[in-house]
Order: sequence, then structure tokens, then C-alpha cells
Amino acid sequence: MSNLTSSIQLTKDSRYKLNNGQSIPVAGFGVYEIPKKETADLVYYALSVGYRHIDTAIYYQNQRETSEGIARFLKDHPEVERKDIWFTTKIRSEDHGYENTKKAIELIAKEVKEYIGYVDLVLIHSPHSNPQKRIESWKALQEYVLQPNNPTLDIKSIGVSNYGERHLQELFDWEGFVIKPVVDQIELHPWLPRLELREFLAQHDIWAEAYSPLTQGVKLDDPELLGWEKKYKLPKGDILLKWSYLQGFIVIAKSAKKERIKSNLDVLPDGNSDELGEQHSFGKIELDPELLSDLDKPNSKDVCTWNGDSRYKLNNGQSIPVAGFGVFAVPKEETADLVYDALSVGYRHIDTAIYYQNQRETSEGIARFLKDHPEVERKDIWFTTKIRFEDHGYENAKKAIELIASEVKDNLGYVDLVLIHSPHATPERRVGSWKALQEYVLQPNNPTLDIRSIGVSNYGERHLQELFDWEGFVVKPVVDQLELHPWLPRLALRKFLAQHDIWAEAFSPLTQGYKLNDPELLELEEKYNIPKATILLTWSYLQGFIVISKSSSKERIKQNFDVLPDGDTDELSKIELNPELLSALDKPNSKEVMTWRNNDPTLYEP
Repeated sequence: MSNLTSSIQLTKDSRYKLNNGQSIPVAGFGVYEIPKKETADLVYYALSVGYRHIDTAIYYQNQRETSEGIARFLKDHPEVERKDIWFTTKIRSEDHGYENTKKAIELIAKEVKEYIGYVDLVLIHSPHSNPQKRIESWKALQEYVLQPNNPTLDIKSIGVSNYGERHLQELFDWEGFVIKPVVDQIELHPWLPRLELREFLAQHDIWAEAYSPLTQGVKLDDPELLGWEKKYKLPKGDILLKWSYLQGFIVIAKSAKKERIKSNLDVLPDGNSDELGEQHSFGKIELDPELLSDLDKPNSKDVCTWNGDSRYKLNNGQSIPVAGFGVFAVPKEETADLVYDALSVGYRHIDTAIYYQNQRETSEGIARFLKDHPEVERKDIWFTTKIRFEDHGYENAKKAIELIASEVKDNLGYVDLVLIHSPHATPERRVGSWKALQEYVLQPNNPTLDIRSIGVSNYGERHLQELFDWEGFVVKPVVDQLELHPWLPRLALRKFLAQHDIWAEAFSPLTQGYKLNDPELLELEEKYNIPKATILLTWSYLQGFIVISKSSSKERIKQNFDVLPDGDTDELSKIELNPELLSALDKPNSKEVMTWRNNDPTLYEP
């Protein structure tokens, strides 16, 4: 059963003592999905209304701006000291591993140290890697805490996020374990109370820190919640936040609206908790016992985050779903229905191309799904298409965009991403194509088509460098869509992409079936009792790719998507692979191309 305490003495200034002696403010302001240009001002405002705990992450791409907002507030308010403000950031899943974690801390230091001097708390954002890499990350973080005078960054506390019991126990069992996580930041609300995990955390003196206490808005129109709002005459947001505080959580609330930022904090009363006596009304942090009982859902596991709609933030601030459904070689007459089916099982990223000759039907499937599911908005679905290599050149590329507009604009309104399908042209024509695509992005109100992002496909380093060296280069590709699988890992190209903040997007992760009967893969399937396709898709997700899988079978469409967990941290092992299995798939020098008639397009020269 959840904590049914109906009142608690807390104020806006209240702090909880952590297991390392540090004190963390109970009320936090989070900056997830807040645009860079707005972050500093909103952080400043949050501090102005009373927040003293700010939460960001490398993944959010706004930690520099977050620290700038704090620094400006401290400069304008000399009565507030740096030690009064708690700053949390997080390393990404792709930062797992000892050396990668050290590089991530160097990045954090580069972005925030000049503004705030030190970091109060660094979290591992998720357990999405393997046990060895998770432990290596903790080893690196421990070293920074144990050496506060290190030249890189003074980190006061470390913790985890989205860790289940087994991920924590793995740490406790490691022979090098010295520093205990101070918090586990997890999705928590009445529909996801995680009672067993919270008991485990309490036994180990680790605080539960709640993110998405307002369910990211998913439950705000829930009939049950609306009924409580009316019955008890309490705003629904207040009901959920009060529930979280009454559970004893550290609570991270976020909003990009100033009035909501203030009202979220105003759930807590003013003043020092020592001043709360009988004469003090703390109705702001009370809930009617009957309402509290209504909110008690001990067996609920309704996850509102971290499902198949998990997204990666692109270099232009857009967020792309990691799991994509591709329609290559799907017949026109089947495309709309299969796209509808893919969206029905949870995909929110659909990938097509002019060359596939089914982009109109793809957009029709999306439009029909949106009509039948009013709770899903157009912005929730990512639509990618591609121009052909025969469309290279400035004028040809513009004609290709006009064709795309004629086939999809009526159904979708805009296109999320247009890729250049391949580099098969001369340097001059490739640059001409990019010039045309840039113009559409830079002029979103153009009469032809609103294109939100642009990228490339099958480009190698030299094709990308050619763009970077062009004097008219303004808009960076957000992705490079490539054939990627264990037999074609493209390590050097992936390193180049990472250096330029371009995501690797994997097509043919299942090798178009060519390797599904490979004796080595079949042996791994039998030894580890994992379906071979699941092994390959899991490998791709563990590499940190955006993954495009395709099938004309409804059953297989669902199976491919179900490789990703439903979001419950206790089940995140679904995207783990045994280290021995992962090692068996490690083929750093392999260059087996299964597509493009076995000719690697990334090496193309005219």
C-alpha cells in the first residue's frame, strides 16, 4: 500500500538529508524539453519564485543554459549563496563505460563549471547498457567524488535514475563498490507507485526522487482524476503533486509556463518547517483521507515514459523516436494498413522514400490513425522521407520536394525529416541538393512544404566533410541513415558522426534476412534462448542507434517493437544482452555489406 499519511510538515525550503550527509531540497524544477533559448530565463524565474533545486541532463542539451540561469540569479541576489542551490545533471546511456563516463564529466565541466563551480549531483540517466559498462561508469563517478580536488570537476554526490532492484544490487555486489547512490530518480505517480522498489530503496537508505509526477500530462484528462478534481475542489495538478510529497519523495516538476512553475511550487507552504505549529494551516500539503485512499493503486504499473516512444534529441532540438517502422518494398496497396498497424502497436516513427513509391499511402495510413485516435497528435508521429540520387542538384531537389508535398502534405501538413537517399552524384550536385533542402528548413513558411529537419543516408566521411567545407553550409544533417549490424559496425564512421553531433540511424538491422541463418547467430540463439531477430535488434539499440525495422507481417511488426520494454524499470533487462553474447557479436573489422548489391555507398566516388 502507498503511504496514506494525509498531512506532512514541509515547506518550500525543506530539505531531506542524504546518506552522505548532504541535504537536498525536496522541490525540484526540471528542464526536460525546455528549448535552449528559453532555459536560462525559466531557471532564473524558477529560482525567483523559490525553487532551490534545478534538474537537467546532458541529454536535455541545455545544461549550459541551466547553469547560466543559476549564475545570473546568484549575481542578482547576493543574499543567496551557491551552496543554497542544488544542481543535478545526468550522463546518458551512451556515456556508459569508464572512459566514456570520464568524457561525459569533462563535457559537463566544460558546460557548467565556469558558471557554478561544482556539481551537487550527477546521475546515471538509465541502466541501458550491460552490467560491465554500468559498473565501469560507477567506478569513474566514484573516483570524482573521492577526489574532490581533481582538476576536472568537483562532484559532491552521485546517484542513479531509472534503476531497478537488480541494477542496484549489481552495484552493491561489485567488489569495488564504495559510494552508495544517494537517490534513484524514477517515474512515480499514483498509477506507478513502485512499492517494492521503494521499499528496497528505503532499506538501503536511498531516496526515491520522482520525475513526471504529473504523468507528463498523459493522465491529466483521466476521468477518475477529473472526478476527484470536481469532488474535492482541488486542481488536478495539485492533487498529484501533493500525493508525491505525502509519499516522502523528492519531487521534480517541470513546465515551460511561468504561471505553472509558480503554482507547482505553491503546493508547498511558505516558511521554515520549524515554524509549523498548531496555529499554522498546512492545508496546502494535506489531502482528504478519502481522496488519498482513492489515489491508492498499489498494483498499478501504468508507465507514462520510457516506452517505445523513447526519443533521442537531435542537434536542432527536435526529438526523434528511437524505434522506426520502415516501408521499403511494401506494396502500395498494403502500405496504409501496415502503417496503421505499426502505429497501433506503438511505433511513432515511420520511414519511407520517393524511391519506395508508397509515401502517399504511408501518409494516408498516418492520417487515418490520427483520425481514429484523437488522443494522438500529429506532433507525436515522426515522418521521414527521402529524395532519390537522381534528384540531386538544386533544381532537381526542389522538384523532388514539390513531389513529396503533392503526395503527403494534404495528409500530414508538414514533414519531420527529409534525407538525401545516397551520395551517388557529383560533389557539385550533392551540394546543390543540400542548398535546396537548407532553404526549405530556413523558410518554414514557404508555400511548398514545411520541412522540420534534414539529413543524409549512406553518406561516408568524405561526403559529409564536403558539406562541412562548403561555404554556404548552415544547417547540419541531424542523422546519417546507414546499413548497420554486427557484420557492418562502421566504427570509424560512427565516431566521426558522434564528433559532429549527428545520430547514426540503422536500416537493415536484421541484415535483410541474409544473416538470419548464419551458424554463429543460430548457435547464439540456442545457447542464450533469445530469438535471433531479438538479438540483432537489441544489439542495435545497445549501440545507441535510431533503429528502422520493417516487415509485412503484422505479427513480426509487433515482435520487432516489443524488443523495447514497456517502461517499467524492473523489466529493463529486455534491452540487455549477456556480456558474453555481446562479445560474440563484436566484429570491429567486419565490412559485410548486405544491401546496395554488396557495394558500400559510403565509399562512393564519381
